[in-house]
Amino acid sequence: MISMKKLIKGEKGASLAIALIFLAIGAIMLPPLLMLIGSGLQQGTAIEERTAGIYDSDAGVEWAINLIKTGGEGVTDAEGRIGLPNEQDSIRTYILSDLNGSTVEVTLTYHDVGSYYTVDSEASLNGKSITTQATLKYQLSGGGLFDNAITALNGDIEFAKDAFVTSAPGSDQGNIIANGNINIGGNTVIEGSAIASGSITGFVGYIEQGYYEDTPVSFPTLDTSIFMTKAMIASNGNIELASNYITGGTITVDTRLLGNLSPNNNKTLIVNGNLYIEGSFSSSKDFSFEFGGEALYIGGNLDFSKNAEVKFTNPNGCTIYVAGEIKISKDIQFDGPYTLVANGDIHLAKDTSYILDPTKRPPLIISEMGTIDVSKSDTIVGILYAPNGNIIINKDMDIEGCVIARGIEVKKNLKITFRTDWNLSELDTYLNGGLSTLNILAWNTIGG
Repeated sequence: MISMKKLIKGEKGASLAIALIFLAIGAIMLPPLLMLIGSGLQQGTAIEERTAGIYDSDAGVEWAINLIKTGGEGVTDAEGRIGLPNEQDSIRTYILSDLNGSTVEVTLTYHDVGSYYTVDSEASLNGKSITTQATLKYQLSGGGLFDNAITALNGDIEFAKDAFVTSAPGSDQGNIIANGNINIGGNTVIEGSAIASGSITGFVGYIEQGYYEDTPVSFPTLDTSIFMTKAMIASNGNIELASNYITGGTITVDTRLLGNLSPNNNKTLIVNGNLYIEGSFSSSKDFSFEFGGEALYIGGNLDFSKNAEVKFTNPNGCTIYVAGEIKISKDIQFDGPYTLVANGDIHLAKDTSYILDPTKRPPLIISEMGTIDVSKSDTIVGILYAPNGNIIINKDMDIEGCVIARGIEVKKNLKITFRTDWNLSELDTYLNGGLSTLNILAWNTIGG
């Protein structure tokens, strides 16, 4: 057999022929190889973009979860509204720009029936979009602090007779709950349910939604020190006034008062800034006081007499902290979603006007270490909170809101209307001791 080596021995141009053969083979194979490489690069880019889109849309859901947990405080949606959606304003959209190169549009919807949220998080990158949809239910263990009409934190609930616990139209039924015992007096109607860590006795047939004895009960606590810090804004005020400031006039800047505020009769004091008073604040006959600031701190006691005309007019609400006790006589007007906190007792008289925007949270009336005396009140709108004292209702009265105390005793006719249409989510950030639980009911990715 003649070998190839012998055939080409001495032949010129043999190397060229071999090169042309390999060139031809390369010319045939290279285009599809390049097409395969290009296709792989495109597919890789598409996969990377889709993966990034999934990550970004998922990140939008995680952002919404954090928004829910923090109550939406300080966060503005695409239309400039602050906070979370609620019963009156159930859908809000937030724009997260430049998230890993994507723009993420997060739509958060609150569903009143069932009290849960749905999230649509759409991530857009290079003309393509991917959406992650989730259904979330967020609540505090043992129930939230403001979820019931009447709450006894560490004691009993006693109804003498003729009490009526109901709820505002469109709200859940008003429940009563006690870390202790509950006793139901005659002609008492509880439209909701009753829950107690101890026993439930008396006319239990008047509890329309059933009652549950020996049920473990735990509650978060409200960190009231945050309100004290808020009220002390003017502790380093722009101006300082001497003690016993007794004249009228107008103050427009943050002010620190070194002593007591005890104005003379027939004087008018208008304060448009924040005010810090080292001593006590006691009104006199025919005194007129209009406060438009966001924070008022009183180092002593607060005593508004019945002849005083007092208005708290800041539309964004006002935080009032009193290191001593509070006595409020009749005909005092409070505007906005204010917070009234005393370290000691609080005494509320009748005919006090509580002007309230129902789209915002109700007034908070808090006694840190004492009791809240409502014996001279006819009507109260707001949340009464006395974690270390008992609240005794010994006259006919109406309460629109809820009552929370160490223990509650109702001796006379009481009608309490519980409302869930108020936006209380902003208060979640002030709660301690109640472990938050977030149930993810659904999580799906679509598009891309």
